[in-house]
Amino acid sequence: MATPPAQAVRLRLVFDNQRILRRSLRESGLRRCWLLLPPELSTVSDLAAHIAARFRLRRSCPSCVILSIDGFVLPPFESTCIFRDNDIIRQQFAHTTILAD
Repeated sequence: MATPPAQAVRLRLVFDNQRILRRSLRESGLRRCWLLLPPELSTVSDLAAHIAARFRLRRSCPSCVILSIDGFVLPPFESTCIFRDNDIIRQQFAHTTILAD
């Protein structure tokens, strides 16, 4: 398993649907904010859980922390080494999709 970046990585976080944020967070302008990637987080799943905890998303949207960069979903098992300073990560709603053969 890859180790997380040793150097601080700043991420720009955008919530696609601001309604999942508490009113106080929306009024503070946190729909679009900076987030420092904690060095102890080693996977995208760890970061998603961190975002859910920091922004108190568990009640409003317990499984909605799906992250993407440039329109591409980040797999939860991917290492946080994928992130570069100033990346824009988006939080999206999880959608249920039925795939046809």
